[in-house]
Amino acid sequence: MDEQVVHVSCDGSLFAKHPKMDRLINGFLRELCPTKQTKVFSAQTAGVIGSAMLAACYHHNNSHCDDSKSNPNSKCQSYRMEIVWRNIFLMITLHMASVYGAYLGIFHARYLTVMFNYLYLILTGLGITAGAHRLWAHRSYEATKSARILLMLLNCGALQNDIHEWSRDHRVHHKFSETDADPHNSRRGFFFAHIGWLMCRKHPDVREKGRTVSMKDIADDPVVQFQRRYYKPLAALFTFILPSYIPCVCWNEDPITSIFASTTRYTLLLVIVLSYHSDLDFID
Repeated sequence: MDEQVVHVSCDGSLFAKHPKMDRLINGFLRELCPTKQTKVFSAQTAGVIGSAMLAACYHHNNSHCDDSKSNPNSKCQSYRMEIVWRNIFLMITLHMASVYGAYLGIFHARYLTVMFNYLYLILTGLGITAGAHRLWAHRSYEATKSARILLMLLNCGALQNDIHEWSRDHRVHHKFSETDADPHNSRRGFFFAHIGWLMCRKHPDVREKGRTVSMKDIADDPVVQFQRRYYKPLAALFTFILPSYIPCVCWNEDPITSIFASTTRYTLLLVIVLSYHSDLDFID
């Protein structure tokens, strides 16, 4: 078996103080890619132990599929990320519009419009946190049918995929955390874990391993299935149409200002939820 050498820049004095650290990091590397013999050499340069771990993750992410070339029976298959340019265009447009919406909200919007969108952001956020996340994905509590309908409608106003798809991806995320089957795998980088995963096709492992996750409880919920069947019109109504229409009718807000204010509110909620995937994973 060929020996593969990974040069890592670390402070040699740290290894001197902790003689078991060499074996610890080498064991970490062997755990990442067990089919290859791996060795770490410490250099007398500035650095920290964490840089060794980062280098190991970097090396693993860029070469872990090399085994499939030498071993045709290996389960590791080559994967090439496929970018979805439509999603990138939509994300850029959305964030540009939200910046203009923030400007209108600060200098032109009525006070009631700002407060309405702030309250609506909190309520639709509950459609994700108390609804799709805690109630449906984790089954943390039980809710009456009327409460499930309310949370379902609030979830439509969040526009972050229907409850069935959101719950499935979240269950897969927990079951296969930090692997290729994780929809927002943090080991593919902070940007990917935050928003990059929405800009490319899902890794094949996400769909393959996703089939192993039980979704019977979700499939048996008529409220969830109703939302899934009519998700696009419901999402458009509760995300943009209704929250833009109410300020114009109730307190004569300018239509353009109301539309862009709703766009800013939606973008803020999207960033908050996406930060949960990325920031907390990296803190952990």
